Amino acid sequence: MFRHLASVSLLFLPSAVAVALAVPMVGCSSVASSTNPSVGESQEAIKQCPGDPPPPFACWDVICTGPLSDPYWDYRQRPMGTACQGNGACDDSGSCIHQPAAPNLQLVSVTTDTVTLQWNATTFADSYNINNTTTNSGYFGITDTSFAWEGLGGAGGQQRCFTVNATNYFFASAPSNQVCATVLSATPVWVRTATSSCGDECGMPSCSCISDICPSSSPAGQGCSPAGDSCNVISGPSFIEYTCR
Repeated sequence: MFRHLASVSLLFLPSAVAVALAVPMVGCSSVASSTNPSVGESQEAIKQCPGDPPPPFACWDVICTGPLSDPYWDYRQRPMGTACQGNGACDDSGSCIHQPAAPNLQLVSVTTDTVTLQWNATTFADSYNINNTTTNSGYFGITDTSFAWEGLGGAGGQQRCFTVNATNYFFASAPSNQVCATVLSATPVWVRTATSSCGDECGMPSCSCISDICPSSSPAGQGCSPAGDSCNVISGPSFIEYTCR
């Protein structure tokens, strides 16, 4: 390793001939190049950190830093948004985050005004978006894992369907399973609640055992009384159950 060549005249040789000696200087490459500074210019010595570097992390670089007299290994955070671990991205705290998994959505309750939903928390999710797929509307940035969709009083007897997806700063999950509910009416109406096989119910390929036939072949949304009553509509080899709500 040489910083530059120093010329030294040896005056005590018999021939009195000046001889140039190469004086080694620590800190610079021994390979001469056009980028090396000329003699007389300062050049910073290369830092040498002791031992092997520590293991790297997804969003942190290992660097040799500190004063030249006492260098040490340290970590430097990569910029937010840097790709990491394949399909991830570094966040502002130095963590590698990925796309959240889709939550599993469940119906909790239904009233004349409100549909209440809940779902499981998913890894890498910061918040959740609730989507009313019937009306193509939604609520966004929900940090809880349940939500009461209110203001549905005008939709009594009508069905509303919902999905939820998980989000973070960079990614959004696929939509969850869809959950549908019929908003209860302030005035009781017939609401479709189940579909069953006549064969399973009657033990024969006939619907002759099905009773409590509805007053109409399409009673959904029609007024009824009393609340809690039920009736059936036969449809081919199956029957549809309606409940007065």
